Amino acid sequence: RLAYWINGYNALVLRTVIDHYPIRGASAEFPTSSVMQVPGMFTGREHLIAGRRMTLQAIEDEVASFGDPRAILALGRGAVGSPRLRSEAFRDSRLEEQLQAVVEDFATTPRHITLDRGGDEVAVNAVLGWRSAQFESVAPADGDPNRTPLERAIVELISPALFPTEQAFLDQNTFRLRYIDFDWRLNDLTGGPPR
Repeated sequence: RLAYWINGYNALVLRTVIDHYPIRGASAEFPTSSVMQVPGMFTGREHLIAGRRMTLQAIEDEVASFGDPRAILALGRGAVGSPRLRSEAFRDSRLEEQLQAVVEDFATTPRHITLDRGGDEVAVNAVLGWRSAQFESVAPADGDPNRTPLERAIVELISPALFPTEQAFLDQNTFRLRYIDFDWRLNDLTGGPPR
């Protein structure tokens, strides 16, 4: 069921982008070429899925209800700041492997995670803060009490995908955490390369 909801969400985002392409909006709050220029993109437009009419936000809530925060990273929002949309459908028989690959890709992509050892800072994609409760669910209970559950969860999530020197930096436990501004430019290569 989880694979179904992830695939459905991703397909509906793609369909909405295609239906409104080329996207050119006037809202000063977002880039001209952004999915957020489509009125009601995530919360206003309803789509027929599983016999129900649901917004993309409601589908994301359904994905979140499965309790696996990795699934949040599998959702392509049509924006440069989103985790990479896989070129294959998620399948029940391979879901564990696919979700792990999503996390590894996310953890090693500088626009999602940046470790600045000189500045003693870990910068993370804002997606992790949007669904902090889901990510906090994987935080080790016996972690540093001076760290928030979200900080502990982020380290738990990304560490296995990092180089040993990066893992050692996280283990020093002196870093500050900050969010990277989410890049809402449309992920269609027309707005330039990801920052």
